[in-house]
Amino acid sequence: TMSVLRFTLPPLATLRTTATLATQLRALPGDDDLELDASGVTQCDTAALQLLVALRQGRVGRTRVTAVPDDHAWRFRCVGIDPLC
Repeated sequence: TMSVLRFTLPPLATLRTTATLATQLRALPGDDDLELDASGVTQCDTAALQLLVALRQGRVGRTRVTAVPDDHAWRFRCVGIDPLC
């Protein structure tokens, strides 16, 4: 039975924090569905978005991003991630 893992993205999802974020996300089991809570994101750049795209493509389970602040939703859509706002 697949379960849903929940992970809260940090307020600063930027090039500066991407390495730490990548380590945390890759440590999660890849077979389960993953729900990424973006409600606290205040800054998000292309490095973080590229990481999320790569993560989504490399997982067996489904990955979705939820609670994306309205001012960042367009960034997620530009890279093919349909955020749940």
